Amino acid sequence: MSTALGAVAVATVDGKIHAFGGRPRDPLPVDFHEAYDPATNQWSKKAPMPKPRDHHGVAVIDGKIHVVGGRTGGQTDNIPDHDVYDPATDQWTKAAPMPTARSGGAAVYYHGLLLYLGGECRKRDPNAKFGGGEAFDENEAYDPKSNTWLTLAKLPGGRQAIGAATDGSAAYVPGGTLRCGGLSLTDQMLVFQLK
Repeated sequence: MSTALGAVAVATVDGKIHAFGGRPRDPLPVDFHEAYDPATNQWSKKAPMPKPRDHHGVAVIDGKIHVVGGRTGGQTDNIPDHDVYDPATDQWTKAAPMPTARSGGAAVYYHGLLLYLGGECRKRDPNAKFGGGEAFDENEAYDPKSNTWLTLAKLPGGRQAIGAATDGSAAYVPGGTLRCGGLSLTDQMLVFQLK
């Protein structure tokens, strides 16, 4: 990459690895977007994200990259934004925003829906170290056919700093933290299925 960043989100389309957003040493996130070509071992600049953010989710649907949520500052500076990048045209479009603004959750395309599970930080605890507080237990799903969001079964408790994957039969969410700020790590695997 052309710059050192943390909290970057990545997705692969047509053999290219796209990196989005993130945070340098400066406390504010950036609108960074570059694509890496493993065949040439080269990075190339792409259309920047419409809004700088980090701790956001990404998922690929029909060859387009959906970037959802994230934050623009601290743990409670969450945004509901949902932007869609088309690698074929190098352009961004808007899609329906998430009902609940969150960051640090997990995004996965499962069963024809883009799920966004959990997230950071519903409410900060002013007495906790490292900005601890209450994580989100929301599980919301974007339907690309109708450009609408659905509310699904909540997680059994708040969870953030997570990722998700699917094998087609379920969405899997391993580990994470049960509170904001990286506190209360867990080794639990959550499994979500649509019937």
